[in-house]
Formats: sequence, structure tokens, C-alpha cells
Amino acid sequence: MAIYNLAIAVMLLPLLGALSSFLAETYRRAAQICLFFTLLSAGVGVFLLGWRFGHPHDGVLDNVYAFWAFDPSGGATPAIANPGLERFQPQIGVHVDSLSLVFMPLIAVVGGLTQWHSMLSSRGDPEYRRIFWLTSSLIASLLALAVSASLFQMLLMWGVSGALSWMLMTHWWQQKAHVVAARRSFIVNRIGDLALLLSCVLVFVKFGSNALQQPPPSGQTVTDPLAFTTLSHEVGLAVNGQIAGVGMRTLAIIGVLCAIAALIRLAQLPFHIWLLDSEDAPLPAMLLAAALLPLSGGLLLARVYPLMLAVPHLLGVIAVAGALTALVAAAMALVQTDMARLVLTLAVAQLGLVTACLGVGGFSNSLQMMATYSAFTVALFLAAANMVRAYRTRDIYEMGGAWHKMRKSSLVMGAWVAATAGLNLMSYTVISALLRNSLPNGGAVTRFVEVITVVLVVLATTLLSAAAARLWLRVCTGELRKRRGIQVERIAEVAGAMWRSAAAAVVVGFGIVAMGFPAVSVTFSHFVFFGDHRQELPVVGWAVALALLGGLVGLALGAAIPRHRPALEAGPLAVRWLAQGAYAQTGLPAAAAWCGQRLGDLAVRSDVELTDRFFGGVGEGYQLLEDAAGQARTRRLPAYIASGVAVGALIAVATCLYATGHFPRLGA
Repeated sequence: MAIYNLAIAVMLLPLLGALSSFLAETYRRAAQICLFFTLLSAGVGVFLLGWRFGHPHDGVLDNVYAFWAFDPSGGATPAIANPGLERFQPQIGVHVDSLSLVFMPLIAVVGGLTQWHSMLSSRGDPEYRRIFWLTSSLIASLLALAVSASLFQMLLMWGVSGALSWMLMTHWWQQKAHVVAARRSFIVNRIGDLALLLSCVLVFVKFGSNALQQPPPSGQTVTDPLAFTTLSHEVGLAVNGQIAGVGMRTLAIIGVLCAIAALIRLAQLPFHIWLLDSEDAPLPAMLLAAALLPLSGGLLLARVYPLMLAVPHLLGVIAVAGALTALVAAAMALVQTDMARLVLTLAVAQLGLVTACLGVGGFSNSLQMMATYSAFTVALFLAAANMVRAYRTRDIYEMGGAWHKMRKSSLVMGAWVAATAGLNLMSYTVISALLRNSLPNGGAVTRFVEVITVVLVVLATTLLSAAAARLWLRVCTGELRKRRGIQVERIAEVAGAMWRSAAAAVVVGFGIVAMGFPAVSVTFSHFVFFGDHRQELPVVGWAVALALLGGLVGLALGAAIPRHRPALEAGPLAVRWLAQGAYAQTGLPAAAAWCGQRLGDLAVRSDVELTDRFFGGVGEGYQLLEDAAGQARTRRLPAYIASGVAVGALIAVATCLYATGHFPRLGA
């Protein structure tokens, strides 16, 4: 068991690389140092994962450290209303189990591939060193989140990772449009932070007294109410009515708050706008925001899954939200022309499938899907970045013929298309989980939720395959039209490190897929599962049929979508429908593709008119407050603010001392 303490090294090595990079004399050497420590972290993580495979019966390691204790009673009789709450002792450390051992190396590998590609793609950036120490710090914070032993540590790393992501998104701070988009993304994510903070407070207030009266775990001085192991036990007691003052209403409030925080990080409607706002950020920022940040939302739901199971119908709501997000995002991807926004929209659609699977009880399934999603998202983003770099445009209608000009990057993108059409098992996995409809605690979602989710997911997987096929056929086939500023004959494959990093991501993705086959002895569900016994996951024939049908139909629809830019693109929607009605005269696939384009057009317009305007208004309101504060600034304003903070601090301290009995005469 002591060997699992190496998880601390996995968590700290990228941070050590970020700090060591400041000692390098050149920017390139700083980038190499960051990449070396990230790959070293990945190597240690892979070693621990292999050790766990060889020792499957090892227990869970909880190596935590208390770093602060709040004891206003001074050891005397508690003077507050809730005995036991006088000792707030937040803890940080590592919680090493099969779940964390899978995602630690995955996060490090994805981060390493991103930095490997960025060493060439970001060359020439005046803030070259800043990109690498920020990415290393972000990787370290996400590793610490993956091994979090408590809800408090997850909250801490949740905020740190969000702040570092915002710093990456504002890399080009001289351009106001980029800063505004990053600010809006930051504000949306802070809503999730607030929800998670409130859930931590409620957990401590409601479960703290009972938890702190329990015998502490081995090697610890106190039982942490916010620890995931403690929380699971306390939820079971609360369901049976064994904790005074805690009932189903309390569990529902805490569960909803955790679900809101997780769904925001998973970029579900309408909060997907924070991920789409990263389209103008540097490639490392956009890639890590899409491939790694959503993992924190999935890990949160996995850690508090006992709470999700205890709240009636909460998982059903999560399933419908994920399926609806997948359908809308897949429809939006059918009409996107900007490469960056297109790949981000495709990422949102796949995250919706992951969320839907988790909502119908596919615990192992959804986590395997999340790992697969992360690896293949890296492959897609890096291949797309290579295309944009070579063609010097993000408009897919200004690309073409990449199969002859950029064969290796085209193969990577083609592998991603094949995976999306069904080879990555995501479509089969989510459909099979829906058809089984079996929660780990023996329950099930309602029949209405099951039917609605199945319909939405099947449609979403079909449109997702169509959007993937449309992207590859538009970029990789046909002939490139000549345009000003581009010489067709000079378009060539990017440098080796740039396409090799994308190819490596494909290899990692299919390696994870190989663990998802039910017949394989080391299948994912045998290693990562809920509770004390793994779920039996037999092959579901109807799921195989629906997944294959959806993938094939989607590929046919994608091939039927016209490869040239639609006429009257900027005209009214009804006029465009009439003008493009000829598309439906070439057969059933083309007619269905035309309907898919119209559905995507409607989804995009709804997104722009509703979601984008709402959160845009929030960002503009913040800007107005900032401008008003700047106009009201005087020389005495800092003194006023300092005085107000000091007075507020004195009032807070006095209130705390009075509440704990330090001023007994005042109560006389």
C-alpha cells in the first residue's frame, strides 16, 4: 500500500516543472523542462496503474493531512448550538483507488501531448514561456482534483483550475474581444463554484456533528465530514433517518447543488457557452478546456454518486439534460463553418452523451466514455489545428484536398471520424446503459425518462456521425479553391512532432476503447465500478444494432450534405429553405441531410438569440460595473476600502467571540 504514496509525486511533478522552468535561460529550454516533468508524471501514473492491475485486491489509500483547525472553545465545553462543529479541520491529501489511478495518467498524458504539440505550434509567441508554466500548473491542479480525498479539496482545486484556465484564455490580453469572451467564460464557471461551495457548507453543517462523533480513521485525529468515504456513510444513515435534522429535503438540496456544479463543468445546456467562448483562445487553452476541464465535473458526480442515488429522480433529470445537450449540439455542428467552433460543438455533444450515460446508472460505462472522449478530443483538436495552420483559415469551406496535401493529419482525423461513427463504443455504451436501465443500487429511472432519453440519444448519435463525416469530407476531399493570400502548391504536412502528437492521441484512445469490450478480461467495468461488487455488463444486442444503424445512417447523411457553401446563407430562414430545397431532390439521404441542416440552423439561431445573448448581457453588466467603479475612483478610495475591510473584520471577530462565550457579561 505504501507504493500508492507515489500518487503524491504524480500530483506534484508538473508543478515542479512549472517552477523549474523559470530557471531556464531560454524559452525553448523552459518548454522542454515542463514537458519532461509532465511526461515523468505520466510515467509514474502508468506505473501505478499497472501495479493496481497486478494487485486488484489492494484496498483504498487515504493519505490525508490536516492543515488547519478552528477551535474557538479552547478545549472547553462547546459554546455553540451544534456540538462537534467547533472543530473545523479541513484536510488535503490523496485518495488512491481504481478511479483516481485511471484518470491520473490520462490527465498527464493529455497534458503532455498538448505541450508536445505546442512546442512547435506556439513558436514565435512573445509569451512562449508563460504558455508552458500555465499548462503545467493547470495539469497539476487537475491531478490534485482527481486524487481529492474530500469535497473541500475538490472545491479548492476546482477554483484553482478555473483560475488557471482563465489565465490561459486571456493569453492575448491585448485583444479586447478575447478578454471579453474569457471573462464571460470565467463568470459562468464561477456559478458552478458557488454551487459547490454551498454544498460543502451544507454537508459540514448537516453532517458535521454526527461525523465528528465517530471514531476517526486509522492514522487521523478526527473524522472529516467532507471526506468522500465519510459522506457516503453519512448519506446512508440519513436515508434511514438515523441523523437528527437531516432528511430527504436536505439530501435533495445538496444533491442538486452538486449536480449544478458538475453540469456546468460538463458544458451542458445552457452553460455550454463557457466552452464555446474558448474558440479564440490559444490552442493549449482551448484544448485543455475541452479535453480536461470537463473531467472535473464527471469526477465530482462519480465521487458523490451515493448522494445522487439517494435523491429520487435526480439522475433522471441529469440523463435528460445530457441527452438534450447531445442532440442540440450535434445539430449545431451540422451547420458550423468555423473549424474552432465546430470542434468545440462536437466536444459538447459527446459530453452530453457521457452525462446521459451517468444519469441512467452507467457508472463504469460513463467513466470509460469520459476517458475515451478525452483522448479522441485531443486527436481531433490537434488534427484540426494542423489543418488551420496549413490552410491559414478556420473556414472549412476554404479548405479541401487535405488527403493529398496532408495525408497523415487526414488519417488522424479520419480515425476520429471512424471512432465517432461507432468504433469508440460511446454510442453503443450509452444506448446499452439506457436499455438496461439499472441503477447500481437496484433502482431504475422512470419509463418516461428512459424512452425520452433513448430517442434523444439515438438521434444525437446519428447527427454526431453526420457532422463528423461532413467535416472530414469537406476538408480532406475535393479540390482547394484558389484564393488571395494562399498558394495551393505550397500547402504541405506540418512538422513531425505536430502530427505525431495527434497520432499518439489516437493510439491512446483506441487503447482505452480496447478496455471497454465486455468480453475482455481487463475490461473497464472490472476495474472501476460502484460499491463493493462490479456490475455485470452483458452485450446488449439491440444496443449494437442501434449504434451501428445510427453510425451508418449518420455517415450517409454527412456524405449527402453539399460540400460547397450554401447559397443565400445570410438570408431569412424561410427563403433559405426554399432556395436550398433542390438539395432534397437527389434522393432520401440528401433529403434527410437537408432536414438535418435545417435543424442545425434552427439550433444555432436559438443558441445565439437566447443563450449567447443572456450570458453576453451578464458579461456586459460586469463591464458596466467595472467602468462605473473606474469613474468613481478617487485618491481616497483605497483608504475607504481598507477602512471598510478593517471594520468588517473587527465586527466578524467580535461576533465570533461573542457566539463562543468570550463575552459572558454582554448576555447578562
